Amino acid sequence: MAINFETKEPILGNKIGGYSGNGIKPIGLRCVFEVYKEVDIPIIGCGGMTTGRDALEYVLAGASALQFGTAFHSRGKKAPKKIADEMKELMEKENINTLQELLGEAHS
Repeated sequence: MAINFETKEPILGNKIGGYSGNGIKPIGLRCVFEVYKEVDIPIIGCGGMTTGRDALEYVLAGASALQFGTAFHSRGKKAPKKIADEMKELMEKENINTLQELLGEAHS
């Protein structure tokens, strides 16, 4: 749960929510990594992503799609665009052309 001091109201519409944020990134990443070994369907990575580097770690673990929540809270409504730009910059630095080149590469 989180409460906005100025408005004195819970931030979430449902008042309370599950555990989220940067603290669950290692857990989410591990889950994607483990599931990738067991299934042959697309995996949506989620949990604590706030940067392009975080997102690329999920792709390396096996996520072919990404879901953001924490990033909106910490980086604003343009968070997905910022993250996509960071991903592109990191990939260009490493001469990587497509996300497909990275998908599941942590398993190699």
